[in-house]
Amino acid sequence: MYEHKMENDFRSPLEKGLAAFDGKWKTRIICCLSNNGSLRYTALKKELDGITDAVLALTLKELTDYKIISRTQFNEIPVRVEYDLTKKGIEALPILKNICQWTQKYNPESEQVRCGCGRPNCKFDL
Repeated sequence: MYEHKMENDFRSPLEKGLAAFDGKWKTRIICCLSNNGSLRYTALKKELDGITDAVLALTLKELTDYKIISRTQFNEIPVRVEYDLTKKGIEALPILKNICQWTQKYNPESEQVRCGCGRPNCKFDL
């Protein structure tokens, strides 16, 4: 698994907060869980066109470490694991929606802002 060579050097709460959502896939995963509720790994992978297994596994781990999503493993054979938004993740949704609105406001030349999940009527689409 990839490990950062340097420790994060956060100089403000804003930097630390933004790091929780950086990268191409984190907000898309949050969007999918927001729209669909609990999802298993394979269902998430189907929703996220183009993501590799390695990137999905790493991104889910990072979101779990930030406590934005939860990972529930059921004692079944075969093992079943589901991912869902935590209270912290749900509380972040209005912030992410505001970022979408801000982006649309200051980029009027762009077409409708879409979150990237590709789902019709996504909560983050404006």
